[in-house]
Amino acid sequence: MSFILTLEETKLEQIIELLPRYEQLITDAEPIFKLEGRRLEEIMRTLPHYQSRYDQSFKEMKALESWLDNLKEKTVSKYWKKYLEGYPRALSTRDIQAYISGEKEIVELNQIAIEITLMKNKLESIVAALSQMGFMLGHVTKLRISEMQDAIF
Repeated sequence: MSFILTLEETKLEQIIELLPRYEQLITDAEPIFKLEGRRLEEIMRTLPHYQSRYDQSFKEMKALESWLDNLKEKTVSKYWKKYLEGYPRALSTRDIQAYISGEKEIVELNQIAIEITLMKNKLESIVAALSQMGFMLGHVTKLRISEMQDAIF
């Protein structure tokens, strides 16, 4: 079961508590790309594990971003109703949007959304780099095989 289903809309702390885990995962990716002194077999053996792990984390972050967008839309509609129905005078659409964007809850959701988007983009770039690394390793392997065949003949 996904952790997304366990999140409560009233407890944004739950989302904030998840972020250090992803930040650590992003930090842990740097040594993966250091290839000097490592054997080709070891790199090729561990690459699928890392690619799967970071791709899963990227997809989790995308799901978290969607969940947060849904929560934000729900919160905006709550405030929209408040300003549309509960306000003593009629407000224009622009006025309502301006008031809603200044609400503390909306500002907090936007800040969390920015942080999640940043982490999602970092994870996406790690996944892309791992994919490129896979292509590179495949080409290096083909070159080594070619060199071996040249040496035999």
